[in-house]
Amino acid sequence: VVGIWKHQLSALSPDEGESWTPLALSRSLMTCGAKVWGQRTEDGRYALIYNHSATRRNRFPLVVMTGEDGHEYDNMLVVHGEVPPMRFQGIHKNYGPQYIRGIVEGNGDPPGSDMWLTYSVNKEDMWVSRVRIPVTGAVDDAVEENFEKLADESELILWNLYVPQWAPLSIVKDPFDKNNACLELRDEEPYDYALAERIFPESDRVTVAFRIMQQQVGAAKLEFEVHDRHGQRPMRLRFDPDWLSFDRGKVEPKPVPFDQGKWHRIKLLLDCTAQRYDVFVDGVMVRGNIDFADKVTSLERLHFRTGPWRGDVRSFILDGEPGNPGLYQEDLPGADHKVPLSVFLIDDVKTGAGF
Repeated sequence: VVGIWKHQLSALSPDEGESWTPLALSRSLMTCGAKVWGQRTEDGRYALIYNHSATRRNRFPLVVMTGEDGHEYDNMLVVHGEVPPMRFQGIHKNYGPQYIRGIVEGNGDPPGSDMWLTYSVNKEDMWVSRVRIPVTGAVDDAVEENFEKLADESELILWNLYVPQWAPLSIVKDPFDKNNACLELRDEEPYDYALAERIFPESDRVTVAFRIMQQQVGAAKLEFEVHDRHGQRPMRLRFDPDWLSFDRGKVEPKPVPFDQGKWHRIKLLLDCTAQRYDVFVDGVMVRGNIDFADKVTSLERLHFRTGPWRGDVRSFILDGEPGNPGLYQEDLPGADHKVPLSVFLIDDVKTGAGF
């Protein structure tokens, strides 16, 4: 048995925990003061899940590393990278997903081969993550998802879903065609959002297409981006109640009218060589040669979310006292109350290399 503790400490037991070797320091495991979880996965491999902390202060992101023998691990991938605002003041509160736990051997085995994890976010909300086994971070086939044969959102096995209690995702019937299914993103969460991310084969020229309906627009607005493997964001589409805008600064190109309550077909042609992209709405090019906001050499992620990007977490590391950010802020107003509901429908998501 391997014992894993805070602050990089570990030990071995040859007799099922009756006795232990002296504690040793795992110098390659860059942890903070939060916990580390390790287990054997149902594919016969091993996984370590922890907060990879280059500063030794930040408790994010929550990552997984995998290995063959339980001793050497690699292929670091993010399990939970979102860092929502801290809603409530308090002592000894830290940003990020932390104090990770899985299912201890002998405490039951849920159906399927997935790895189940639970943890606190910001020491406020309890989350559960389901991680597909084998753990992978890339795909070989282009996306072609029409949601038709899915019973519910749990069958979106190649999607990364971030689902707060007040911003759920689900598979629903098309309001205009009961024979058609689509992905629904709802949001009445004052300080968080729903997120649906899909990996596609890495490419320097890619075509992306999907259908979108703004069924109801309340407080939340839908945004769509295509990212590279590092999360760089060369472009953004922002869907407001009556118009669609394209560049991240929302200065140029000018937005175009965009109706609520009806399906629109979006197509993007993204070219990393030219560092530009074109946008088509319902078969018509509405803007062409829009400059990338960030220089990227390839792309591999579709990113739908019901709120503005918040990936710059440097302020969580640099501001306030280490380990006690909750002492130096006030409660966020209205954190316990829902905001006006937004509902967005997505269908027929496709990617293709080149164009």
